[in-house]
Amino acid sequence: MSSRHWSGFSRTALSAAIAILAAAPALAQNTTAAVGGRITGADGKPVAGASVTILHRESGSVNKVLADDQGRYSARGLRVGGPYTITFSKGGVTETRNDVFLLLAEATSLDAQIGGTVLAKVEITGSAASKFNSASAGAGTSIGRQELDAFASISRGLQDYARMDPRLSQTDKDRGEFSAAGQNARYNALTIDGVRTKALKVIPDARGRLFEMLRRDEAIFRKFGQVYCTTVNPGVVKGWHYHKKQIDNFVCVSGMIKLVAYDGRQGSKTSRLVNEFFIGTHHPLLVQIPAGVLHGFKGLSAHEAIVINMPTEPYHHAKPDEYRVDPRDNDIPYDWSQRDG
Repeated sequence: MSSRHWSGFSRTALSAAIAILAAAPALAQNTTAAVGGRITGADGKPVAGASVTILHRESGSVNKVLADDQGRYSARGLRVGGPYTITFSKGGVTETRNDVFLLLAEATSLDAQIGGTVLAKVEITGSAASKFNSASAGAGTSIGRQELDAFASISRGLQDYARMDPRLSQTDKDRGEFSAAGQNARYNALTIDGVRTKALKVIPDARGRLFEMLRRDEAIFRKFGQVYCTTVNPGVVKGWHYHKKQIDNFVCVSGMIKLVAYDGRQGSKTSRLVNEFFIGTHHPLLVQIPAGVLHGFKGLSAHEAIVINMPTEPYHHAKPDEYRVDPRDNDIPYDWSQRDG
């Protein structure tokens, strides 16, 4: 081989080797994860110098960083996945985030709020007012069974009471819908007495997704009867039915459904009230339906929706606690048909 060709080969091989060596650091950068965000106090101002401790629970490895003058922090070169426990602290006040999962080659955004500087200690004492409602914020009115029983109306229901309030207007009598201060009825926080909901936290990582549905150490838990799976095809209505003893806990794990509850209980403070819940893949939510409340659901997806129920009673085949009402031939003020517009 001539020196001219050998010289050309050498230059080519040398260039390829340099290119491979230059690419190696770039490939290494894609094998880790990162997390960062902003730390603020109770007043919304940044907490400079806050300590951030990042614990990878499976390996026990710990990384520590400090927030800058703007309250921002950043930690890189972390293991992909988790679970991580991240603790934010400053001046003896801490905020902890558990079950944090990090994605490959991505910087997870995780902001935090801690108490900040305590300027003074104030002790306040007082007595409970009979009209106090811990679930309300701002101006409002708490109505109970006693107020409805004393109200001068035929049915003594919540709807009759609401008609006397100028801030409320009944937008759909058949569906039992109200508008508060002119807003759309779907934004009302008016729920049937005994109906409770729990938002489900979805934890995604490179392997897939995970979320808990119901735990026995939660306030919403009543007792365990059984767990079963049911499905509903697109546009099909399963309902109405109710139970005299059983409490249901519904979660839609695939697809979307419209879960509807109607309070037909005599003497209930929310008698004749209708609630709609749109739950499923795009809105992970557990809905608890108390005994005596009529309910049903309709499939909204283009495919079969899968629903999990965790009732408080096992199903008795010989004498089931199951009472049914025709989905359309009834006196329930609700129309299952789709509303456009």
